[in-house]
Amino acid sequence: MTREGVISAGMKTNDKDVWEALHDMHTALGIDGGSSDESDCEPNSKKVIVREKPWRNRRVKAAYKVIDNFTPKVTGLGRQLPGNPGRPRERREDGLHMSQDAALCGLSESYYDEIFMNSLSPIRLQGLGVKPPKLVPIPTSSPFV
Repeated sequence: MTREGVISAGMKTNDKDVWEALHDMHTALGIDGGSSDESDCEPNSKKVIVREKPWRNRRVKAAYKVIDNFTPKVTGLGRQLPGNPGRPRERREDGLHMSQDAALCGLSESYYDEIFMNSLSPIRLQGLGVKPPKLVPIPTSSPFV
């Protein structure tokens, strides 16, 4: 079994533990660990281009991509949500829309990209202060259902 399989083994996506693990991940990454957005260059486009952090693990990116699609359509009382709908977010795999922000220090090993970590010198890797792996589940059901 791969390391990723071990990290996500036994998690049911409608389970409270999945959402708690994702909350912990989001809290640990904070604002600086999240993707940044840029406006689409096309005239009259409503899309927002997501600028990915190249040091983030692909499972973290996948979890955020799934979470972006889970938006409530109505309030808890069944009424239409007030305000304008969010702008659609687009992630491009062309490598042109990457953030230049430095990697955050002191995160779980599960949150860093393996290729990124292997590219670091031993001293830089030590300076990163990597912590033990944590669960990074990919949800399959919305908490808003």
